[in-house]
Amino acid sequence: MTIGQRIKQRRKELGLTQTELAHRLGNKSKVSVCTVENDKEDLTTDRIRKYAKALDCEPAYLMGWTGTPYQKQLNLFDLTGDSNAAEQVRDKQFKHRFKLEHESKPIEITNEEYIIIECYRKLTDAEKEMESEVMIYETPQWFW
Repeated sequence: MTIGQRIKQRRKELGLTQTELAHRLGNKSKVSVCTVENDKEDLTTDRIRKYAKALDCEPAYLMGWTGTPYQKQLNLFDLTGDSNAAEQVRDKQFKHRFKLEHESKPIEITNEEYIIIECYRKLTDAEKEMESEVMIYETPQWFW
């Protein structure tokens, strides 16, 4: 599912029209919402955050990184109760992952990497979600 499709799905879940969502975003017409929902425009991280706020969900949900609108990636700051630090870490992770997926140049991959990617694509959404949770806990701290 694309970002535009997730935005449209979430908008419908909330019972909003394109015009109503446009007003939440501070726009006068629904043209920009229609363009985004039809994947005819690439969104920046700032615009994804703006859409997420208007749709009462996490930016990671719109990107397809989490399975539910309110599911946040757990990190150690969440356990300390320091919400400002937790939000800064989530923001840094979001920017980093967005940059990796949307702003980096294509790289050559090895045959082994290609096999891993093909295996991952064959997983169900539930299996991908479980794999993502494992990767979050096993990713070295220096990576973020």
